[in-house]
Order: sequence, then C-alpha cells, then structure tokens
Amino acid sequence: MPNVGQYTQLITSEHNQAPNFTLMVAATVQPLVDGQNLAATFQQLYDLDLAVGEQLDVVGQWIGITRFVTTPITGVFFSWDTVNLGWDQGNWQGPLSPGNQVVALTDDQYRLLLRAKIAINQWDGTIPGIYAIWTQIFALTQVTLLIQDNQDMSMTIILLTSATVDPVVLALITGGYIVPRPAGVRITGYSQEQAPIFGWDVNTSIIQGWDSGLWFV
Repeated sequence: MPNVGQYTQLITSEHNQAPNFTLMVAATVQPLVDGQNLAATFQQLYDLDLAVGEQLDVVGQWIGITRFVTTPITGVFFSWDTVNLGWDQGNWQGPLSPGNQVVALTDDQYRLLLRAKIAINQWDGTIPGIYAIWTQIFALTQVTLLIQDNQDMSMTIILLTSATVDPVVLALITGGYIVPRPAGVRITGYSQEQAPIFGWDVNTSIIQGWDSGLWFV
C-alpha cells in the first residue's frame, strides 16, 4: 500500500538533507496517501461477506431492502400453555395493542436477508427455483423447506427442523422476506414441524412412510 516514504525518497539531493523540508513534504502528502489507502479498501468495505454496520446498510440500499423489518411481538401477551405467559404473567392484548414491532436486524441477520433478496431478484418464478434459493441461503442450517402446492392457486410452507430456529429468522421467513411467492398465488400459512414427516410412496430424509414419518397437521 502507498506510504509517505515513497514520496519523501523522491526529494532531490539539493533538499533531502534538510529535515524541515522533508517533514513539510511528508505532512503535505500524508492526506493524499491516506486517501489512496482508503480507496483501496472500498471493495472490501462494501463486500457483502465482509461489510459491517453502516457499510452493510449502504449495500442494502443498492440491493433494495433495509435492516428495519416488521416482526410479530412474541413473549409478551397472555397465551395458554406457554411458559411465563399464563395467568398473572402475560399481558392482555387489547384491541389497540400492537401485534407487530419494528426490529433492527443484527449484521448477521441482515446479511442473510440481503442474500435472500439478491436471490429473489434473480428468481425464475418456479417452485424448484424457490428450493434452489433456500438451499443457497440456508445451506449451513438445520432448516429444510417443503412447499405443498394446494392446486388452487395457493401453497403452504412447511419448515422441517431438528433444532430451534432463531425467532427473528423465523419471523423473516413467515413475514414473506425470505420465501418468494409467485404472482397470483397466496400462501395459506407457515408450519414448523420436526423432520421427517409422513408421506405416501416417498422415502427421503424429510418425507418417510409408516412408523417413521410424523403426521403433518
């Protein structure tokens, strides 16, 4: 990378023995050297895999999605059979109580969303294309996607997992930020199940038959 010494060594013999002159040249070129070094890091600063903080926000502006997303409020309102949300624990959700909140994603969560947005922008509109996007985005996770085509211009999204999913990531999925939807097709709902689930005449890692597959409700 450029440094001040590259410029001070160019001072001619008439002046290179004058320390004050050398210091003056060094002070003059230092901002220019700093600018060159900064410019050399731009590609890394705004690389999707390496960018952090405000740089990642700028990448998001290019891609077309912000880190501030709407997610359901969880763990607050009264709910049956939920630990710490029963009688005298959970708050009552009234008619004016908000059901959603705006969440600022962490860098890792935001990076996941940006990758999904890039893939969706290039999506071909098919269900196999959705699976390809999911494999690309969640290749290193324990979450598998299963799409049930209901044959009535609707589809159901089933999440098969053997581990607990990050609540924010789950909210991104169920909020329509991750899984693309073909035009004119509605999503009837999202279901999180333990893999494998029951299916006729199929024996894979996610769909199996009697005594192996779990009933999907």
